[in-house]
Amino acid sequence: DFLNLKELTANTSHELQTPLAIIKGKAELLLQSENLNEKELTTVNTILETANRLSKLNQSLLMISRIENNQYGEVSQINLHHVLTNMIENYNILIDARQFDLKVNSSNTCVQMNSVLAEVLISNLIKNAIVHGTMMGKIQIKLNKNQLLICNSGEPLNIPKDQMFKRFVKNTSNKNSSGLGLEIVSKICKYYQIEIDYNYQNNLHCFALDFSKIIIKC
Repeated sequence: DFLNLKELTANTSHELQTPLAIIKGKAELLLQSENLNEKELTTVNTILETANRLSKLNQSLLMISRIENNQYGEVSQINLHHVLTNMIENYNILIDARQFDLKVNSSNTCVQMNSVLAEVLISNLIKNAIVHGTMMGKIQIKLNKNQLLICNSGEPLNIPKDQMFKRFVKNTSNKNSSGLGLEIVSKICKYYQIEIDYNYQNNLHCFALDFSKIIIKC
């Protein structure tokens, strides 16, 4: 039953991609029309935003299903320093927009991982720090030896610590948050036996990842 349920989840998520793409495409075409009044434009824009959120949610569920079904078996030597640098560059616009005080201390650290999952792991943690970080607050990132530490300033959790990695549990009302980002992080860590720990101290939310079991020489 469990295997059938996993297969159903994967198949459903896959099949949803096409109708969602059609909805988004039609809504984008409507937005280009010159005959719509302001109310109609607002309605179509709401449809497009909702479809985009649903698409992101569907992609996240599909990724979780693929991880659980061991569909990311291909591995290679990954330099986490390079991945981290690229992800920070990708998020620079958001970091600047929210005026974070960003401090990064990173050195070459190589692991044996699937390249897609390595990027998703680090991307989700950085995005989590940005989305949940206090405006004009701090983001601190440290990568050395076999540990990655990502911290952001913010208010204490309003949910129990042991629930933060569970599906759809969110510590925010942000509509752009799917509630799946940290579950994906947890799934990837479990997949590679990466130890993950969370602490809140000195007004900083900190996630620490230990890559000891998959570390290799660069």
